[in-house]
Amino acid sequence: MPFELQIFLGVIIAGVTAVIANERGRNPFGWFVLGFLCCCGAIPALFILPNLKEAQARETKNAEDKRRLMEQLQQTQLKLQVFQRITNERIDNHDAVLGLDTKAGVPPPGALSGATPHQLAPPPLPTALPAEPAPAIWHYAIGDIQQGPVNAAQLMDLLSARTITRDTLVWNQEMTGWLPMKDTPEFRNFH
Repeated sequence: MPFELQIFLGVIIAGVTAVIANERGRNPFGWFVLGFLCCCGAIPALFILPNLKEAQARETKNAEDKRRLMEQLQQTQLKLQVFQRITNERIDNHDAVLGLDTKAGVPPPGALSGATPHQLAPPPLPTALPAEPAPAIWHYAIGDIQQGPVNAAQLMDLLSARTITRDTLVWNQEMTGWLPMKDTPEFRNFH
């Protein structure tokens, strides 16, 4: 083949390579030179390499989605804070009208039907004082590892310190098996 025809075909192939490279987010000049030198070998290489424009478009879309979701999360958190504040104010207003302190969980003296403390009947006396049982020795499980022994007060301290949760399995010598702390009579009402 004559040299001039080889040059002409090389320029045509290099031009096609540069156009494809530009469409796929690559440097058209570098791919023009590579297309001219490698003839037809550069075009398949362009289709093997990832499309940079598509990858950049995906990244841009992901960043936009993340930004939008973060804005929605912030708006939801603000709404929740306002709702919490309004709810707390309403509860406080109800407590003030009713003369109760529901946050403490116990009504103040005299709050029951307008009765004063000396007008309320005390509970009946126990028939006999029970013998003091020995304090329970407790064990608790973190994962599949048994911890303890500890007494009930130490177990409560661990719960308060968030070392354990109300779902932590506990056991003492009076129990037949492990139970979540929240399901035991001793700790059922402790939060």
